[in-house]
Amino acid sequence: MSTMCTGIEPPSGSSRAALTGLLLVIAVFLAVRLPLVLRQAGGQDEEYYAFPGLTIAQTGVPRLPHVPQRDERSCFYRADEAFFAEPPLVFYAQSVGYALLPDTYGTGRLPSLLSAVVALGLVSGLGYRLAGDGRVGWWAAAMVSLSRVFFFPACTARPDMLCTALGLGVLATLSAWQCSRCGRRLVLAGVLLGLAGLTHPFALVFALQAAAWVMMAEGSWRQRVLRVGTLAATAIVTFVAWLPLILQYPELFKRQFGNNILAPAGPGLLERLVWPWPALAHHAVLLWEYAGPIQVTLMFGGLLAATVIAVRQPAGGLRPLVGLTWSAVLLTAVL
Repeated sequence: MSTMCTGIEPPSGSSRAALTGLLLVIAVFLAVRLPLVLRQAGGQDEEYYAFPGLTIAQTGVPRLPHVPQRDERSCFYRADEAFFAEPPLVFYAQSVGYALLPDTYGTGRLPSLLSAVVALGLVSGLGYRLAGDGRVGWWAAAMVSLSRVFFFPACTARPDMLCTALGLGVLATLSAWQCSRCGRRLVLAGVLLGLAGLTHPFALVFALQAAAWVMMAEGSWRQRVLRVGTLAATAIVTFVAWLPLILQYPELFKRQFGNNILAPAGPGLLERLVWPWPALAHHAVLLWEYAGPIQVTLMFGGLLAATVIAVRQPAGGLRPLVGLTWSAVLLTAVL
């Protein structure tokens, strides 16, 4: 992969304006969204995603006490005893809030809101480092903060936003590694991947991207394999932090996680990779209905424009970023 030196560094000196713009974007975002986060009634799936953090704060175990399901085909099978249908990191993040603040939906949403703020910072930093212009960074953050696609996971008790922030952290860390080839940054990227895996299965998308990135970076085949191995090993070691809880309830993990994540749904993965058009069409309809025609046109119009610019540029420049974006579109649809 061509060099894309976009590592995130603390703004200083000439970048002070970029930091000011970012802080303004974050302030407006919080002023508009925080009251909604704290006061809005429970929404889609929050009866499932907001409660495990509360039971962790009370008993140390993520549970859904109001869902005494006994159907072994359900992802909620015996979820009143322990909940394994989704990885638990966001629930542990919620538990900190529940230990300090009132037991409300607003408290359960705070990890999502804080993750959104981190994501805005990472988007701004990447834009600034890529273009060398602070205005690009905070304008990018402003556009993201206004997106309907961003609004929903940022303001609800769900794992999506935390997973997204961790994924952007992986991208920022690998950008810094691309310039320095510092082994510690590669290890940090693996840790962030593992934490993302403990948050949502969507982490598989940028795990595949990260593996491709370090494999395609310049070096001998031995170096490339070693880099991928380092990334994978640190991610796996981080992910197995879930194992002690799983070993306490192995049958529940097998039933719930298997029914929710591993059970086949629709055509097989290989078929979707070879012929992705039905999956892409399905997700395109969902995105059009959810984000609306104006925002979808802006998103893909901008991506197409960036693609044309990247093709006309010499190797490097926008090409790695455009490649990551298109691969994310494909992998999100087919995985």
